[in-house]
Amino acid sequence: MVTKNMKLTERQLPTLIGLGLVWGIIEVYLSPIIKSLEPALFGLIMPFFIIMFILTARRLLPVLGTTFLMGVIAAFMEYMLTGMVPHGAGTAILMEALGAEIILSLGAMRLFTFPLVGIYVELYSAFHPLIFRGTFCQSKHVVLFKHWLIDNLNIPAAILPRDTMTFIVVASHTIVGILAGLIFMLIVSKIDKRQSES
Repeated sequence: MVTKNMKLTERQLPTLIGLGLVWGIIEVYLSPIIKSLEPALFGLIMPFFIIMFILTARRLLPVLGTTFLMGVIAAFMEYMLTGMVPHGAGTAILMEALGAEIILSLGAMRLFTFPLVGIYVELYSAFHPLIFRGTFCQSKHVVLFKHWLIDNLNIPAAILPRDTMTFIVVASHTIVGILAGLIFMLIVSKIDKRQSES
């Protein structure tokens, strides 16, 4: 568990930097792969992987502030490649890291915090274009997702007005976020059970 008395030590610094670099590599190299394979669902799938990484990294380095610092390293890598774009992925990484850090610090890595982190990261990913560019239903991810629903689920475009589409996007991101947190919760529970039995 994370406690407020725990501080990052010099011995833990390489682990912090390494995990931050891994996060950056995931953003820089995995993101384009997912986007090319399933562009319509990219907005749901990519945050799922980030949630799993954030929770795993915090489990490996359960110290206050480390999630945000890892995000700073990952965001720096993204900024180096794409430039200092306020509405770009680098800023999204920082905001996701900050929110996850607050939740994990207050929740002290208790099991109920995992779905909360998942919900936050997924929803922030969905609303990032609205926050920094003033667009939501017209954003690329939402438009592609809408076409995916129409083409693959045979949903008529006429029954997907802005309000309905907003609800579907929010609900989808929330469900995926909860699912990511529950999967990690199950994994941690099994690991803890095996450790207690050994």
